[in-house]
Amino acid sequence: MNFERIGPWLSLFANLGVLVGLALLLVELRHNTLATQASLYQQSMGFAREHAELLIGDENSELASIVFRGEANPDSLSPIELEKFVLFTAWRMNTWETTFLNYDKGLVEERIWNGVDAWYSSLLLRGSGYQKWWEMSQHGYDPFFREHVDQAFERSASTSSRSRLTRP
Repeated sequence: MNFERIGPWLSLFANLGVLVGLALLLVELRHNTLATQASLYQQSMGFAREHAELLIGDENSELASIVFRGEANPDSLSPIELEKFVLFTAWRMNTWETTFLNYDKGLVEERIWNGVDAWYSSLLLRGSGYQKWWEMSQHGYDPFFREHVDQAFERSASTSSRSRLTRP
């Protein structure tokens, strides 16, 4: 057997094997990324569902009252109610921050992020409670997320003032 003639063929097959292995690795990485994105989406939606269930359940009407009054006028809350409002809002906003950070890392698709961001940004229009909460709590959040929320407050303020100007 002439190894000089077989050597190039062996090298070619070995290189093809490496290329096939790399292609399979790329397919697996893409699959893993999609699975991670789906898991993060389900997790975020699960958190949002839990928030909603706490507010709509008959057994939690007191919490719902506190949250709605806190959104509109946090100064109307007792110290204990204010603490409940602050903690509930922190839990709610942590979901927004987590989704923001995952979007920033490329783990959340833009169309998903746009919907999530629009919903959480709309909360800021409900009253002065979120502004007061943010002033008390923003130090505990990621700097890029803080900048994003500050911009959302600015947008909500301009939206609110425009809607007041256009109403009959």
